[in-house]
Amino acid sequence: MLLIVIAYTGAAQAVDLVDEQNLKTYNVFASSPIYVTPSGTFIRYKEQTVFVQGVHLPHQVVSTLLQAGAEAILPKLMHHFMVFGMARAEGYISEYSYQKLKRWFREGTLLKPLDFWYWLNSLRRAVTLGLATYGEARSRYLNIKMGDHLGHIPFYMGNRLEQSVFIDVFFAESTNTSLSDTDVSRIEVTPLAAPVDFQCKSSWEMALAYLVHTLLKHGVKQLQILERAEGELFLRWFQEREGRGEERGEERGEGKGEWIKHFFRKAYSVTGELRRERNLLSALSPENLYCVAEIVAGKACNCAVDEALTITGEKTLHLAPLHALVGTGYLRFSGSQSWSPGLPGQLSLVNSIYEPEVSGLSHQFRLPYWAALWAEELFHQLAVTVVRQSVDAGEALLNQWLHHSHSYTVTKVLKTEANLAGEKKPTVELVQDRSGKSWVRKSAPWKPICSTNQYCFLHLAEEAHILSHLNHKNIVKYHDSWLERSGSDQTRLLMIEEYGGAVTRENPPKNLREFKTMMTDALKAVEAAENAGVAHFDISDANLVKDESDVVRLIDFGVARHLDKSGHAYPQRGTDTYLDPNRYSWKKTSHKTDIWALGTVGLNWIRNFKIKGADIAGRALMVANRNREPFDLGNYLDTDSELFNFLNSMLSQDMDRRPTARDLLKHKFLQERTSPRSR
Repeated sequence: MLLIVIAYTGAAQAVDLVDEQNLKTYNVFASSPIYVTPSGTFIRYKEQTVFVQGVHLPHQVVSTLLQAGAEAILPKLMHHFMVFGMARAEGYISEYSYQKLKRWFREGTLLKPLDFWYWLNSLRRAVTLGLATYGEARSRYLNIKMGDHLGHIPFYMGNRLEQSVFIDVFFAESTNTSLSDTDVSRIEVTPLAAPVDFQCKSSWEMALAYLVHTLLKHGVKQLQILERAEGELFLRWFQEREGRGEERGEERGEGKGEWIKHFFRKAYSVTGELRRERNLLSALSPENLYCVAEIVAGKACNCAVDEALTITGEKTLHLAPLHALVGTGYLRFSGSQSWSPGLPGQLSLVNSIYEPEVSGLSHQFRLPYWAALWAEELFHQLAVTVVRQSVDAGEALLNQWLHHSHSYTVTKVLKTEANLAGEKKPTVELVQDRSGKSWVRKSAPWKPICSTNQYCFLHLAEEAHILSHLNHKNIVKYHDSWLERSGSDQTRLLMIEEYGGAVTRENPPKNLREFKTMMTDALKAVEAAENAGVAHFDISDANLVKDESDVVRLIDFGVARHLDKSGHAYPQRGTDTYLDPNRYSWKKTSHKTDIWALGTVGLNWIRNFKIKGADIAGRALMVANRNREPFDLGNYLDTDSELFNFLNSMLSQDMDRRPTARDLLKHKFLQERTSPRSR
């Protein structure tokens, strides 16, 4: 009884110490409406206090945004790796490894780790949601149907203290000593603000007010009364201070501080109805609340078992035989947990067992853990959508700023994505910039993933890389490249290159003199590529263009390859009618494959010349190439002419006997010109 009077006096003094000037120091919502504790986040709106259980809201928001950002950015980084990594890998790794990487790309294997990460992340969230929802459903079923008290049961302490303290009671199914402190039955007391203008009506309210003041004064964010093995009660409070403890809060996202643990008292030996509830809730008697405050303050206090806690009515606990001057108090179970997660306390303090329900007047609301997880998942999906759209918009703006992607206007479509064979081709368009200069813009889609013989995203990436390292007047110049909508199935790689003019298939040489000039330009382009360690592998009259100054340039390096140290590479498929017969073996070949193709182009260029056999030689060679049959140029052209010697050397079946581009530029046929070249 003496302790109760002391508690009353101490609480009254504590209230007197808090005036309007010092209110900010004793109000956790003074600087922010959000208050994070080890067990969750409190949100204050006017007089309403909402507790989001098990969620550290600021940390969770940042974590969710970072995760959403990762889901939006990682695919973009992967696609950029395909452009700037895969296209350059050939020069740094072995041919075998490079071909293996390309096969993984075609099969989609390179994206599987990213897909697996997405799947694992989604599975983790689904399992967490499922377990939390199942646990809550099971607890509610047992509470409502079986009459048990399991899980979190909100506590309502009356309207005079609801702005100052938040109390939750958790009943576990077991008191196993192996359980962690978060899995045992416990009472959680979270101080929010020191009571102001408080009118005393019961010793219990005064003892609780004194405890709240003590917790705030000593920087305690949360106090827990834990029931461990054999009903023993322990105190555990999270205190904000410097120094190290057994469980540092900053390691768990709880802020700077540590958990401090202290033995409270032995079990309350009672039997009968509500035995377990009576043992834990007896810690809320005025005498025990005062004793808890003294322990937190660092004072000695022996907390005796309150033997006066008895059952007064149906599911009602009498707190203690209190002093007549301060009234009496009861803890009443107002049914079990409600199916609605936001209702106020179901365990309430009343002054009389006949007092009507008052919990409906509460300004305290709970969002239980399972509901918080569902809200978090919805926020995650929303964040992914918003962040992805924001990142896409940022990428588009960056492309406009760095690559002027919005400044090109399409004037003509040169190629579509599908040819007659059904193979995917990049869209090739003739575009103009704002100054009126013409460029060629190529684009290739990320999906569908290309098969072995299809021209696709990776081929255009390789072409951009190769072309960017070739600088010669007879090769079209690379200008720029970028990705649009990267990280999605609609990703496209775009490349801008110099417009070289009309293709020679539509504008062939008109006479032998012009033929020599155009062939010289073509050979110079092949020589420049050879010097750079590159084989074109797709030379044809459609890939040689002539500009307004009659300069011939080589274009379309889509299947070009870097040569190894021996001057060889595995060729990719080119135009069938221009293929070197050695290409059908799919073995390593050299840049001399381009010499054969250029010889085929030469036969097509002289088709309309007044040279005996020239009109059918080109067609015969294409038929022989298509049917993979040997071809003898001597059956069509005069074998004594320099033109025959020139073209026949280029069309030698033995690759090693073919001359190089440098040798051909010195050939007698090209040196015998009727007049100097003028440009």
